Amino acid sequence: MLENPAQSLVKHETRDHIAIISVDNPPMNVLDFPTKLALLDVFRDLEEREYDIEVVILTSSGNRSFMIGEDHRSLLVFQPEMVTQRLRASHALFAAIAKCTWPVIAAIHGYCLGEGLELAISCDVRYASETAVIGFSGVNLSTPCVNNKTIHAQNCINAGHPNKILDSGIIISTGEALLCGLIDRAVPDGQVLQAALELARTIVKHAA
Repeated sequence: MLENPAQSLVKHETRDHIAIISVDNPPMNVLDFPTKLALLDVFRDLEEREYDIEVVILTSSGNRSFMIGEDHRSLLVFQPEMVTQRLRASHALFAAIAKCTWPVIAAIHGYCLGEGLELAISCDVRYASETAVIGFSGVNLSTPCVNNKTIHAQNCINAGHPNKILDSGIIISTGEALLCGLIDRAVPDGQVLQAALELARTIVKHAA
């Protein structure tokens, strides 16, 4: 049987009421149009399994990158209706994560840039490895983030930190992201998924 290409981009499994969703779009786990649609399908499918799940973990394969946004300069080659189609997919995906019935934990490693960070901010909890690299890099290409990143991020960033984190395109370390509130916990490299699983098990325990 031939494998569905969309299924190859996103893997998911359920362990003890914990849904683990992993993007697998090597080498950098780019959130291109097919990957967004595949992720959106998974989240919609999960919503139909009301009694099987208590918490969701969102992560990715490999060790180079959590997720990064699509190079928006590539959109210049598309017709306007195709660009609109892609932007709608982004809005639908981030809304599905933000409105998910269960808590969603982002387990971040490597690069988490552009729409990758927007996706992480849509989650309820963000754990990141100590060497992760985080930022709204699309600003450097004069391409604004396509979702309500300012609203989501301002809800995360601690009072007193300037909006340059949102609007200047600077790239920050895990330590800086922790200090300003973009992530909730810094974890030693190679342990972020295990830390997310430990939190998820605690959530399941208290939900029982």
